Amino acid sequence: MKIIHDEPGDPMPSTLILAITWHLPVECQIEGCENPTAAIVCMTAEESPTGSAIRVCICEEHYQKGVREGKLDEEFIL
Repeated sequence: MKIIHDEPGDPMPSTLILAITWHLPVECQIEGCENPTAAIVCMTAEESPTGSAIRVCICEEHYQKGVREGKLDEEFIL
């Protein structure tokens, strides 16, 4: 799993640019969250719950929660 994350204060929001380029949502893809994208989680087919490689956008709040807990145990909107 790879995570692309903008550091707070970065002048160029690379995750937003990648989300648009990759045709991903510009808001968090965790069920019930509408915060703006701050990180993109890239999973291989072996890591993905769908069995296919996926990219999922998450907000800063969920990114920080994942860092603190060492996992993201949330429902994604795919």
